[in-house]
Amino acid sequence: MDKLLEEFAQPKAGERSQYHSLLNDNRAMAKEAIRMQKKVDSCQAALDTLHKSQEEAIDVEVETIDGSEDESGESDTSNSLAEQSLVDNLNNATEELEEALKNCLDHASSTKLGHRNKVRRALNKLRPLVTNYLKSSNKRPKGKMQNTFRAGIKAVGGKFLTQHGGSELTTDNGMDVIDRFKEVVEYVVNVLPPDTDEGKKLREAFEKYSKVAEELMPVLRLLKSQDKCENEDDVLRILNAFILAWEKAFPGKYFIKLHHLMQHVYDIITLYGMYGILSEESMEALHKRINDLMSLSKSQTVTKRIAATNAKAQTIGKTDVANNLKIMKEKSTGKKRKKQYNTDRSSQNVEAAGSISRYEIVTIDGEEFAVIMQGEGHLPIKFLELYDLLVHGRVPIQWMETIRSSEKLTNVQKEQLSYYER
Repeated sequence: MDKLLEEFAQPKAGERSQYHSLLNDNRAMAKEAIRMQKKVDSCQAALDTLHKSQEEAIDVEVETIDGSEDESGESDTSNSLAEQSLVDNLNNATEELEEALKNCLDHASSTKLGHRNKVRRALNKLRPLVTNYLKSSNKRPKGKMQNTFRAGIKAVGGKFLTQHGGSELTTDNGMDVIDRFKEVVEYVVNVLPPDTDEGKKLREAFEKYSKVAEELMPVLRLLKSQDKCENEDDVLRILNAFILAWEKAFPGKYFIKLHHLMQHVYDIITLYGMYGILSEESMEALHKRINDLMSLSKSQTVTKRIAATNAKAQTIGKTDVANNLKIMKEKSTGKKRKKQYNTDRSSQNVEAAGSISRYEIVTIDGEEFAVIMQGEGHLPIKFLELYDLLVHGRVPIQWMETIRSSEKLTNVQKEQLSYYER
C-alpha cells in the first residue's frame, strides 16, 4: 500500500510525479474553462445592458424636428451594429468555453484522473487505520491463528469486555473458558495441517497450554473458595502441579501475581488456614450489601443513616437472622435457567453489518476496485478484506475456515463469530 501511496505523495522540490503532472495539467485546463466562463458571463451582461437601454429608448417620446428621422435612423444602425458585435463575441466565447470544457473532460477521461483521485482518497482513509492496527497495543487479531483462538474462546462461552480493547474476560467467565480450554484448542490446532513442521509445533505448544489450563482450574477454585483449607498437603500439591506446567509451557516468564502465587500463597494458607476469605472478593461482595442498605436510608441525615446502616448490618450478621434470610432466599428463588440469555450480536445486526460489507466492484484497465465512501473512493480489491476488518469488523473468510467447518456451532453462531466485536 505504501508503494501505491508514493504515486500520490506530494513530490519533493524540483520533482514531479506522474499523478501530480496530470493533476496540474488538468487544473490548468479547468482554470482556462473558468476564465472562458467569466468571459461568457461578461458578454451576456453587456448584451443584456444594451437590450435594456433599447427598451427604455422606445418608451421615450421625442419631438419631431428637422433631420430627426435621419438621426434616428443613424442611431438604430449604430445600436444594431453594437448588438451584432456583442452577439458575435458571446458566440465566440461560448464556443471557446465548450472547447475548454471538452479538453478538460477529455484529458481527465483519457488519463483516468477521476479514478486516480478516488484511489487516492480510499488509500488515505485506509492508511491511518492500518497504522493503528499494526500497533502492539491494538488487540484486533493479526492473522488466522489469533482470530481462531479468539473465536474459539467466544465459541465456548467467552464474553469479552468492551474496555481495554475488548480482550479481557470477567473472573467467572474466564474460569468457565479455562474449564473448556480443550475445546478452544481443537479449533486452533486445526488451523495448520498436522503433517507440516509448523502444524506439529503448533500442536506441541497447545498441548502445553492445555496442561496449564488443566492445572490452573484447581488453583483458581482454591483461591476463590470461602472455606477453610483443611489439608495443607493438597494445597502444596495443587500449587506445584500448576507451577511445573507453567514453567514447561512458559520457561522464564514470570510476573508479580505469579511470583505471589509461587512464593507467598502457601505460607499464608499455612499460617491462617484459609485464603479466599482473606481476599478482596469477599469485601467487594460486602460493598454491594452495604450500598443496598444505605440506599434504604437516603432520606435520613448522615448520622442517622450511618447508625441505621450499621444496625441493619449487625442484624443481618446474626446467626439466626442470617439462617432465616438464607432459607427465605432459597424458598423464593427459582431454579436457574439452563439456557443462558443471548448477549452476543443478534442475527439482525449481523445481517445489517453484512449488507454494509457488500461493495460494488468496478474494473479499470483490467484491475478490480471496490467502490467505498459512498462512491468517493476506489479501493484496490486486494485491500478489501483488510478494509472490511478495520471499518466493519468482519474478519477475512480464510481466517474462519476452522470455525465454519465445526459441527458444534450453528450457522448463526458461525456468522456472529465472523465479526470482531469492537
